[in-house]
Amino acid sequence: KMIQARAFQVGSVYSLLLLLSVVAIHLFYFTSALSSSFDWDRVQTTPMNNNRLTSPEDFLLASDGMIYVANTKSTTDQIVIYDRGFNFISSHSFFGRTSYGFFAVVESPCCLYFGGNSTFFRFPKPFSPSNFSQFNFSLPNSLITGLQYKAGGLYISDLDGYRVLVLNESSLAPVSVYGQSDFTSISYLGVTPRSMQSPRKIAFDNSNGFWVSDSRVPRMLHFNIGSIDADIVIGQTDFTSSGSQYDDPNKTLRSATSVTLSIDCHAMFVADANRVLRYEQNFTSGMLAPHKKI
Repeated sequence: KMIQARAFQVGSVYSLLLLLSVVAIHLFYFTSALSSSFDWDRVQTTPMNNNRLTSPEDFLLASDGMIYVANTKSTTDQIVIYDRGFNFISSHSFFGRTSYGFFAVVESPCCLYFGGNSTFFRFPKPFSPSNFSQFNFSLPNSLITGLQYKAGGLYISDLDGYRVLVLNESSLAPVSVYGQSDFTSISYLGVTPRSMQSPRKIAFDNSNGFWVSDSRVPRMLHFNIGSIDADIVIGQTDFTSSGSQYDDPNKTLRSATSVTLSIDCHAMFVADANRVLRYEQNFTSGMLAPHKKI
């Protein structure tokens, strides 16, 4: 019996060592694969140099297979390009052309657009860093933080102009405006169904409407295209309320900095301070934030 017990102990120790060896081998291969497939430098905050990003504000998965990143908060306005495997391709700087850098990028059938401080750049496709046109707004304090394209119209969210401006892409003439009474006004109009305090990003739905993240109120506004009054507000109890209630985060939004919709438009994702909230149809005014958070 003593011999059997001893053999059992030796066998148990051997099995344990074998198990630990297998775990160690798997960990070795896992960490080796991770380090070989992920470039940790790409997530570090480093000075702008080639493929280093100082503050990426927006990105585009373009039809040419490339990823275009709008980079800002630096001494230059920079476009950084990667392929779909996140391999660095090139970077292009535009010194002294805007004050704060690029905050938004969008693609239309003909062009790529990058928006900045009171200006946006248009690059005809295929993209070439030397082939672009720059368009400036005559109004002061304009800051383009969001760009979208739909049916020949270029939709521009103007953070400091309290508005969403729509331009005809062919002529770049303004065709409509949301949040202001005309194309030349920049006025703070309070908190109403037709006003905005800090519109940042735009997302189109599949019912001829769009959402705007109005970050300073904060709230999400839904407009039907052609209607100057929003028909849905989320993040506040009604169209005239404002303020963030941190003691009850399910009642109001905290910052509402960005928005996107699922492919079928049945779900809306809102970047809100240190969380991402998912709202699901049917969207109604004053609806509470869901418990599904990322």
